[in-house]
Amino acid sequence: MNLRGEESIGSRTRRGRAVRQRGDSLVEFAIILPVLLLILMAILDFGRAAYVYNVVANAAREGARYAMVAPTDIAGIQSAVWSKTPGLDPAHLAVDISYPDASTVAVEVSYDFYLVTPMLATALGGTDHLHLRSTSRAYISF
Repeated sequence: MNLRGEESIGSRTRRGRAVRQRGDSLVEFAIILPVLLLILMAILDFGRAAYVYNVVANAAREGARYAMVAPTDIAGIQSAVWSKTPGLDPAHLAVDISYPDASTVAVEVSYDFYLVTPMLATALGGTDHLHLRSTSRAYISF
């Protein structure tokens, strides 16, 4: 034991060792922080993508439901789809209506979803967006 009340272990004191360990922890945290933030942003991006895909699928379903009773009202079908896409940019939303046969209508809704995390875009092959698409078919009943 020395005059300061510290126990000497070889040439180091317990107090000096604790300070050095705190410094080591700070360096380790600084190294791992960017990786943790990237993982967090990827989770948020994929959560947003899942939400947008769900909205797109629901909009296609609602468009097909409207097309069942009014298959020739193209503007009405598109309006039914757009009314079910809150928060999505209409410039990136496309609605395609087709009639595979005389008794069926198909409504396809597609949306370009842009990622927030640029490094995630690199991992997906260099593109900065995902093309989300859903098709719903219904029998015409009028």
